[in-house]
Amino acid sequence: MAERNIALFDLDGNLADYDKATYQLGFDILEACVNLGFDIHILTQGPLKNLTAWNEKVEWVDEHVMSVVPEAQIIITRDKSRMYGKVLVNDYSQYVRKWLGHRPRGLGVMPANNHNQDFVHPSVIKYDGDNLDEVVSRLETAHKRIKGMHLK
Repeated sequence: MAERNIALFDLDGNLADYDKATYQLGFDILEACVNLGFDIHILTQGPLKNLTAWNEKVEWVDEHVMSVVPEAQIIITRDKSRMYGKVLVNDYSQYVRKWLGHRPRGLGVMPANNHNQDFVHPSVIKYDGDNLDEVVSRLETAHKRIKGMHLK
């Protein structure tokens, strides 16, 4: 039985316009995942003591993502590493590394920025705006992966 084709997208600094250097990169990857048929799940961490921030995140997704992917899901969690997906799009290397610890067959797609320029992992591809074909190729492999198969 094939695993569900879920692509997890971290919100802050990847899709949300908090880091203008990676904002468009995240939407390029989002479009590629939609075109390949991935189920899109927006994954974000909510602060424990500021529930207004949770609402603001949902409103932001509703305004900016749902117009592109109306069927996208949003998940607010305290531990992103435990969420299932074949793909995690996240610019923060520590979150990607922790997620891959639970999903060793997963693919990390990392919008490139100054903070992750030295991060290297065999299950991670960085996207810098110039290598979309390579990213799409790795996403296609992840999408086609069957249960028990490791990515190469």
